[in-house]
Amino acid sequence: TVFGPNWNAADTLARQRVDELNQKNTDEGGTTTSTSNINAYYVPPYDNPLLWEGHSSLIDELMDELPSEQEEESQPKMGAIIASIGGGGLICGILEGLERYAGPATDNTVVVCAETEGAASFGNAWSQPTQDEKMDFSLDSIDSIATSLGALQVTPVAIKIISIL
Repeated sequence: TVFGPNWNAADTLARQRVDELNQKNTDEGGTTTSTSNINAYYVPPYDNPLLWEGHSSLIDELMDELPSEQEEESQPKMGAIIASIGGGGLICGILEGLERYAGPATDNTVVVCAETEGAASFGNAWSQPTQDEKMDFSLDSIDSIATSLGALQVTPVAIKIISIL
């Protein structure tokens, strides 16, 4: 379903529909009242550790592509990773994967984050003066032609992780 002026509006609608479906199937005490086996689940697109774990497998794949120590005189190093930041899920996964492989191959790996012009929620959050303001920052709107690619707010976990690097 296409809905609203940006992704966040569609996300709000999706959450509401999940809640509505689940309320139809339960009474006030939480007991299932419907004979249908329909359960609705909301799957967040970027703000969930399970998703970050999945994204971290990108680093597993990159590490598999590096030549082994036997093929090179010294262990090869991963120089840089360039990724979109959007809501922060991909970057959380990349950083999780790099942490898993901490050592000579990934030490000093540069991670470059790119954002859609007009949807720079991370860049704007990062420019806020305090950590709390960074984590609470939200864009007023997505001013890009690609309204479905931008999140008004980055997951606070991405801000927290990047702040300690």
